[in-house]
Amino acid sequence: MSVGVEPGVISGSELEYIARCSDLDARDAIALLYHSVQNTANGSADRVTWAVSDDSKPDADQAMIRSRLSDLSRDQRLVLEVMADTHPATSSRVYEAYCERAANPVYDRTLRGWLPKLERYELMVKSGSEYEPVYEDREIALKELGIMV
Repeated sequence: MSVGVEPGVISGSELEYIARCSDLDARDAIALLYHSVQNTANGSADRVTWAVSDDSKPDADQAMIRSRLSDLSRDQRLVLEVMADTHPATSSRVYEAYCERAANPVYDRTLRGWLPKLERYELMVKSGSEYEPVYEDREIALKELGIMV
């Protein structure tokens, strides 16, 4: 039984390209490599090329979003759902809306601590000033949550 990628399917320059496309994030790079190899195995090409990797990027991004969403607690997912209804919003407005929907809301400070994590996970974006940032869900995260805005 053979496991892995057959020799000649991908070269060092393609691996470097995948790393650059993934901003040197190992999990993103692995997802992009996996989907690039899958697309090659499905007959779109005989080897992984930059074009195959570019075509595989949306699938890899969606898989990473799905994985990151599965790592969230129910309350963290609720924050994303609330943000879909209140976006764009400051953390104060997000907290108010969250409290209206949560059975046992966490403290304001706890929710504010989640916001950088959600941004780092690329589930939302932050804009505005450092003193009063505004948060908004990314469309790809909303799509995975099944929320249409």
